[in-house]
Amino acid sequence: MSQFLHLPSSIDYREDINGLRAWAVLAVVLFHFSLFNINGGFVGVDIFFVISGYLMTAIILKGVLKNDFSIKRFYLARARRILPALLVVVAVLLVLGWFILPTPDYKTLGAQSVDALSFMSNIYFWMRTGYFDSAAYEKWLLHTWSLSVEWQFYLLYPLLITLVWKLRAQLSSIWALLILLFVGSLVSSILITPHDSTAAFYGLHTRAWEMAAGGLVYLAAMTYIFNNRVQKLLLLTGWLLFFVSIFALSNDMGWPGYWAMLPVGSAVLILLANQQNSVLTINPIAQWLGDRSYSLYLWHWPLVVILHFTGLYIELMWVVVALLLSVFLAHLSYRWVEVPTRSYLSQKTLKKEMWLILFATLFVIAAAATVQNTVFSGRMDAAVDKLANGQIDYNALTKSVQCQGESDGKGHITQDCFVDKLNPLGAILVGDSNAPTVVSQLGTVASENGKSIKLWSQAGCPAVQKAYYADVASDKIFDSCYRFNEWFVDETKNHPNVPIVIINRLSMYMMGTNDSGYEKEKGKPRLYFTEQFERPEPIFLQEFEQHYIDTLCQLAQTNPVYVLRPLPEMIVNVPQTLSRNLVLGVARQDKDISLSRLDYDERHKASFIAQNKAASACGVKVLDPTEYLCNAESCQGSVNLMPLYADSNHLNAAGADRLIPMFRKVFE
Repeated sequence: MSQFLHLPSSIDYREDINGLRAWAVLAVVLFHFSLFNINGGFVGVDIFFVISGYLMTAIILKGVLKNDFSIKRFYLARARRILPALLVVVAVLLVLGWFILPTPDYKTLGAQSVDALSFMSNIYFWMRTGYFDSAAYEKWLLHTWSLSVEWQFYLLYPLLITLVWKLRAQLSSIWALLILLFVGSLVSSILITPHDSTAAFYGLHTRAWEMAAGGLVYLAAMTYIFNNRVQKLLLLTGWLLFFVSIFALSNDMGWPGYWAMLPVGSAVLILLANQQNSVLTINPIAQWLGDRSYSLYLWHWPLVVILHFTGLYIELMWVVVALLLSVFLAHLSYRWVEVPTRSYLSQKTLKKEMWLILFATLFVIAAAATVQNTVFSGRMDAAVDKLANGQIDYNALTKSVQCQGESDGKGHITQDCFVDKLNPLGAILVGDSNAPTVVSQLGTVASENGKSIKLWSQAGCPAVQKAYYADVASDKIFDSCYRFNEWFVDETKNHPNVPIVIINRLSMYMMGTNDSGYEKEKGKPRLYFTEQFERPEPIFLQEFEQHYIDTLCQLAQTNPVYVLRPLPEMIVNVPQTLSRNLVLGVARQDKDISLSRLDYDERHKASFIAQNKAASACGVKVLDPTEYLCNAESCQGSVNLMPLYADSNHLNAAGADRLIPMFRKVFE
């Protein structure tokens, strides 16, 4: 009999598993409160997957062997375990968001809530955010991705086991099923991770092996009995692998992939050891945290997001406060949500339990969907929403009917944008995602001169031939930029003497991003020629410079070429920061966002050199946006608390309008 009071379970309770839960959730929590430098703490989720696979296999097989397994009861038991606390967290966030989130952020929270409660959030974030990207700290329900993976596994796993058992009612058949599932999913994870680590991280197909590993442990425990000496060796080795995993591993290694075998192996060995008196798991703290591990997992992440929302994530005192508050909320959630709801629902008939759970879930989903699809007038100060909406206030012309997307059939997406389609072509605007932000302003100037313009752009692609785009967050290399540049340089020959205007976030490709929160990506070049570099080494900068100059000079043989100096990069998302400052009551006239001119000049030194050499070599003309966005001391991101940017580096309409006098030089 356990000396601790735990939630009721349909299988024999094991204190070692409960204690292992505590260590796993502690690793995850300390990893997310990133000041604690637990670089591999994210492996706690992998350990949870192994534990889940063990417990689900135990529940299913015990029922199958007794010939009384019910899939309906199994699903309801999982819903009873997962949904009540999750529903409370989502509901609390929706209420909190009503008071603190600008409309774009609130609508996003609504969308995340719908997917979290539909157990599709792993797909939602797979399509939008890498787990280790800094943008992840803007996602209130990012952590629910693992619940979605588990739920998807829960839906399929009992069906597979019962089907195999009906075909051949022997444990050897279950062994074969789990080995096949383990090997197939592990191979998938190892093969996919180097090429698309985001897909591998969030995918059920690349995570199922971790839960299958837990199932194999249960089968092994049914089949083999280890003596005490072997059990102690397994335990020691398992905990050694656990601590190696959380302190020696990092997301830079690519995850999950083959490195995930370390934490999975640690959990497998600890479970196989079956040592109920281990000091690491039997102590009261581990048992207390283990009971509350699910609620702690649910509550800690929104508090991490709040720290980033307020900019307090680098303040040790506030991090500690948030950590303690996470534990407190987990305790309240366990005592007042998990325990009562499980007790109450387990006393109901299956039909009543199903309807109660379904009604509560649909009610919160409906509320979340309403938030996702509704603009509530008067909910937020109009000034806050006006600032927040600056995030989408750009690219006005390309969203109008005057722009038609085209494709050359080879994957190069182009856009011919006309202010007056009947006018002769006056200029071609070429660039990355910065180009559409100024197309309306260039088109306005062209119209003044009785001309039209074309836009050829591809996000993440500077006008540098022979270059491949390197996504340093996912470790993927894309050849679309290479193909796009080959295409547009060749296409300009069909428009001789038409000015080519080029705008790129040039320094990011050379020096890496400098956006706040992207620490792991800073200093990593975004382009790849003959060799990929982790840092902007001199040999890389020389190679970049030469290809850049060659590209511009090739264009200059047939067309006048204008290149823009790099736009000032504001480091932070300007409208988002301004709107949040206003919500938090810290917005004042002296809180405009700006960048020092010295920092701007230092950041773009290599870009200036390359552009100046192109000007000297073949007459390329340089346009300087800092004449309109900067003064001698600083470059403005906002003026009188009104943003000039849609994020940290893309101009909004107000910012781009300032460049209209500069674009007139193209038509002089």
